[in-house]
Amino acid sequence: MSASLDIEELFHSHHRELIGRLTKIVHCADIAGEIVQESYLVLTKTAKSQTIQQPRGFLFRVATNLAFDYLKHNKVVVNHVEKHGADYPQETHSTEHVVDQQQRLENFRKMLNELPPRCRDVFILYKVYGKSYKEIAAELNISQSGVEKHIMKGLKHFRKKIVSINN
Repeated sequence: MSASLDIEELFHSHHRELIGRLTKIVHCADIAGEIVQESYLVLTKTAKSQTIQQPRGFLFRVATNLAFDYLKHNKVVVNHVEKHGADYPQETHSTEHVVDQQQRLENFRKMLNELPPRCRDVFILYKVYGKSYKEIAAELNISQSGVEKHIMKGLKHFRKKIVSINN
């Protein structure tokens, strides 16, 4: 059995347990799910460059560290807002605005999930995390032209879907 299949099997066999553990840390199942996905990417990338003696322990340690990093980041943001909150103009949004934004986010998620897995990973790293083509290529072990092709494919998909929604 190849290493990639072992990693996939490891991920699927411990997915629920990992989600449960991270949900207890970050208090949100959706965020826990995102952290698990990111942990899987780290595990996959690391396994390509070195032998991991304890893959389950590695996966859980990476996920736990990412969860604590998330909490630290949120604490910094909250402290900043508490300290400087009055310096920023306060925006109030109507219920219609909030519902519209939620609908847009849900449409984005649906369109994103329609992309092939590799294309989706590249698109998320580029659009959500703001990584460069070079960074994405290195992280996913693909060429920069491959990154560009995936981004173009993702953009084409989104344009097509948005046009169909607006018509």
